[in-house]
Amino acid sequence: MTQSEREERSIRMGMKVLVVLVVVVAVSAGMPALKADTGGFDVVSTGHSLVAPPAFGLTELTVFPNPCRVVSKIRYRLTAAATAVNIKIYDTAGRLIRSLAGSTVSGANTVDWDLASNEGSGVPSGVYFVKVTAHGAGAKTVDRTKIAVLR
Repeated sequence: MTQSEREERSIRMGMKVLVVLVVVVAVSAGMPALKADTGGFDVVSTGHSLVAPPAFGLTELTVFPNPCRVVSKIRYRLTAAATAVNIKIYDTAGRLIRSLAGSTVSGANTVDWDLASNEGSGVPSGVYFVKVTAHGAGAKTVDRTKIAVLR
């Protein structure tokens, strides 16, 4: 690293520290809500404490009962509210069997699958793959699991 690159890096780091210090001073002065971009991470003030915004994610994807005979419940958890949640069910040949819309609310969500295809006919016994895609906070998260249907 050259001398000028070290100086430029030092200036950038100093600017980030300055932004954080300004945020801390503003919060201690009693500003009720403040958000500052520090060039790589956000610092959010809610009242008198600084907190990082919750990271967007999709977790805890489960299907029950598994195996199922009549209906299956697809459960997932969103760490923050999503703009869209798509649930797609595929057979072992990779054909799309069913598309469902999921809840976009933060926290635990459950969607019922009536074991029918998009055309409305009941699916035969077999193994199916569930793919849940959640969009939100400028990010996309995907999780997959499988389910067995017994008729």
